Amino acid sequence: MAHVLLQLSHTGELIVDGTPGLLPTQALVDLRALAGLPEPATEDDLDRTDTGEDPGFRMAEALRQAAAPWDQLRDRLADPKVSALVVDLAEEGLLALPWERLYFDDHAPLEVQRRAVVARLHPGPGLSERPEGPFEILRWCPTPQDQGCGRINHRMDELAHSLGIEVGAFENLVPARPFVFHVVSGGQGMQHLEPHLARGSEGRLGLVVSRCELVVLAVQDGNPQELQLLAQRFLELGAASVVVPAGAAEVEGLQRFGDGLYQGLARGATVGEAVLEGRRKVRDWGRRLRGARWSDLHWLVCCAQAAEAPPLREALW
Repeated sequence: MAHVLLQLSHTGELIVDGTPGLLPTQALVDLRALAGLPEPATEDDLDRTDTGEDPGFRMAEALRQAAAPWDQLRDRLADPKVSALVVDLAEEGLLALPWERLYFDDHAPLEVQRRAVVARLHPGPGLSERPEGPFEILRWCPTPQDQGCGRINHRMDELAHSLGIEVGAFENLVPARPFVFHVVSGGQGMQHLEPHLARGSEGRLGLVVSRCELVVLAVQDGNPQELQLLAQRFLELGAASVVVPAGAAEVEGLQRFGDGLYQGLARGATVGEAVLEGRRKVRDWGRRLRGARWSDLHWLVCCAQAAEAPPLREALW
């Protein structure tokens, strides 16, 4: 499989897989204005293409003004061999835009059409050699007294057992085989993470993160800015990729994302395909409230190649 790399500079230079173009000043202003808009209260507010108010539709209107890279992007994503769109932007505000919802026509956003999964680039040390053996889940719940965390953990344990996935605890030895680090926490759990990070890469958390294939931050009602910084810190410590909520997350949404992710990984999907499956489960849930939006579950990667990470398990069916 392959990926497409989209880059956008502070000056408005748009580059797609080496094809450059310059956005008009107003188009760049429009994108920045979108990044500064307050979040809509419901998912319905994100689905109004008839009035052109969907942010993914308006993003496309701005980007297509750089004709050459936009045509390259459209053509590359039409290639069935392309599995991921990697977004590498100079401005954090633009990186936070809902790229998963980017429109190429009037019908549906990028990920709804299943063209590719969207990954946001935050450089880290790069990919390390993957150990051999079946993968497992290493789960950590720094707020075990939280009822929502209890619901998520119970559901994930049942599902992992039914799929034949081994689940270990954070306190156990770091697995010598591939693993996914699943952090399930209430928003107040951030205070439990900070002491581990303060010890740097020599600490327990740094050791775990540096060796894992994927970190999933299933944090309810966390501070979005703090969570983004935490995800970036994990990538800097050596994680290949991180899934992190871009806003307040509901228990049911986090649980459904875990359902899709575990099922995808178990059947032999690539990491990106499993992330896409998790987001689809949230979207199919049909909830419209803020905190349940599939496009708010961002996938950050340490390098573009991480978006092409191969399956962690051979297909079972």
